[in-house]
Amino acid sequence: MTAGIAIPFPCAALTTAIPSGCCEPFSTAAATRKRDASPPGLRLIIPVTVGHLTDAWFDWDFIFRLALDNKEYEIHIIGYGEPDYIYNEIEKHSNIFFHGKVYPKDLHKHIKHWSIGLIPFKKGKLSQAVDPIKIYEYLFFGLDVIVTGIEHLSSYPNTVVVDKEQLEQVNIDELKLRVNKKDINAFLLETSWHARFEYMGKISKNKKIGRLYDHE
Repeated sequence: MTAGIAIPFPCAALTTAIPSGCCEPFSTAAATRKRDASPPGLRLIIPVTVGHLTDAWFDWDFIFRLALDNKEYEIHIIGYGEPDYIYNEIEKHSNIFFHGKVYPKDLHKHIKHWSIGLIPFKKGKLSQAVDPIKIYEYLFFGLDVIVTGIEHLSSYPNTVVVDKEQLEQVNIDELKLRVNKKDINAFLLETSWHARFEYMGKISKNKKIGRLYDHE
């Protein structure tokens, strides 16, 4: 979750939101990741990889429009929890490929062929409070990431956040030139679950937070 979710709570001043993170193997082996240097055509990764594809936050309508308007794109979807109505819609698009659930250890078999990651969330209160693990997986595999609906991800490396209307009108290659280029290896080390829990341990010693549990 992000800092945005802490605001509505009582005692918000004493509340700290800890974002998601990446597994230690991702952060420590970042320098060894490899993808195909010249993937055949532009391929979009559509999350959630080993994640939930509910239409409560996943913008299926946008994906179908993107596939219809851009026949040169191959849109690959990995995940579970998809609504039943999407199967008939997927059959209408020859450039959408639904892989179902794929375990993290097997992601490299798919991602090594792809050239970009897309996180298509519906904009709203829910999207402003999430920190999707998918973005850490994309960055680990060296992908540029285009995001809709989650504005606070704009500070992440190799990431650009756009309105979905803008994404429909602007060439994907042009958007890739606008990503926030930073040191991915350093970012993954700083955002590993180990680093997150170390930070949690430090703030738990803060006297103000301790007062939440003081019943004397």
